[in-house]
Amino acid sequence: WLAHLRHAATATATVVDLSDSPGLTDLGLALVAPLRRARVVRLSRCPALRDRAVGAVAMSHGLQELDLACCPGLTDAAVQNVAHLTTLTHLNLGGCHLLRDEAARCIASLSRLRVLDISRCPRIT
Repeated sequence: WLAHLRHAATATATVVDLSDSPGLTDLGLALVAPLRRARVVRLSRCPALRDRAVGAVAMSHGLQELDLACCPGLTDAAVQNVAHLTTLTHLNLGGCHLLRDEAARCIASLSRLRVLDISRCPRIT
């Protein structure tokens, strides 16, 4: 079934929602990445994800919405991985407690960003 999921996600999916998947790891996400046609990717509340997973998602150059809320293992490096996505209009990083001011500096380069959630990120000043 994983092969079918991988083919569907990489070939045709424009919206990929894997939210609330506590067992989803960087390796697991890499098996379905790159999400070439994805416009919306939702990975909120996936506590096992780390920065490498975001790098795999960032291969989708047409990405418009990315939800990484409440992924406690993500650091500033995750945000650096998406800073080149010039099509990004929505970014949710709320509850990513390890993010610091460097993440905010990276976000500033996203000129099309219209919606940003960095609530519950206590290390961003």
